[in-house]
Amino acid sequence: MKPTIGITIGDPCGIGPEVTLKALRALAHERWHAADLVVYGDADLLRATVERCLPSGPHAAFPLVDLANFGPELFCPGSCMEGGRAAMEYVDAAIDDLKAGKIRALVTAPVSKEAVQMTRPGFIGHTEYLAAAFSAARPVMMMAGGGLRVALVTTHCALKEVPGLVTEDAVFETIRVVDEAMRKFFGVKAPRIAVCGLNPHAAEDAPWTREDREVVAPGVKRAAREKINCAGPLAADTVFRRALHGEFDAVVAMYHDQGLAPLKTVAFESAVNVTLGLPIVRTSPGHGTAYDIAGKGVADAYSMTEAIKLAAHMARSRKESGS
Repeated sequence: MKPTIGITIGDPCGIGPEVTLKALRALAHERWHAADLVVYGDADLLRATVERCLPSGPHAAFPLVDLANFGPELFCPGSCMEGGRAAMEYVDAAIDDLKAGKIRALVTAPVSKEAVQMTRPGFIGHTEYLAAAFSAARPVMMMAGGGLRVALVTTHCALKEVPGLVTEDAVFETIRVVDEAMRKFFGVKAPRIAVCGLNPHAAEDAPWTREDREVVAPGVKRAAREKINCAGPLAADTVFRRALHGEFDAVVAMYHDQGLAPLKTVAFESAVNVTLGLPIVRTSPGHGTAYDIAGKGVADAYSMTEAIKLAAHMARSRKESGS
């Protein structure tokens, strides 16, 4: 039986509604039937989005959970309280259906942290919100695309904060979550994981590589003792080339730009964000709300389309693994 995937349309004042509709149209054109899809959004807003952004060409039919919470008269590109409120109501409805077993995976169009925080001050991001909803202790952000899968030990923080956040436990737990996810959701029976060092020439015994010797290396060794096939700390300036050539199935990077700069260089249009460490599948496109082009009909839905396809693949792999 095909998995059912929920899709939330994101911030109604951003490009989320547009890329959702375009992705559904692209999948219909491809005659893609790997999953059943249900959209969480506002019917009137989506109809207005069709008229504004997709005036010509065939349109896909799809089941809709209509929250009726954001009429088209409220649309104004940019961060606003009403947009943030509506976006999270779509997510909350999808979470309820995930917990009830009505859907097996979730694809989230982008939201604005600033807009959501106007009504939910403690909001950090989808990843943390879903982790709290499902009591997940260690959510891990991974980006996939262009032949790379890159997971992060730290995510959205100042660079000066990274060394303090890269601990032996954080390195080990990230490796462990990646290994489990590769087996459960990606169908890789014996994952090979590369672990970047924090510093340049991380494998060398140099004065500036102390964290790699004292923090990263022990985390890697701890994972290896758990029978996880991992290597590191490795020089980040060469490891991604090695992964692209098939030496590794996934790369664990220490911080955001270390891992995502190379990935987005090779897969800017197709990158997909995946949250690991959850009991459910969650993906999203690798871009933001793009308020500057919202409502203009020029948004590229390739990443959103890939996010839906990857969610279906992960849901099928999970079923086949029996987990």
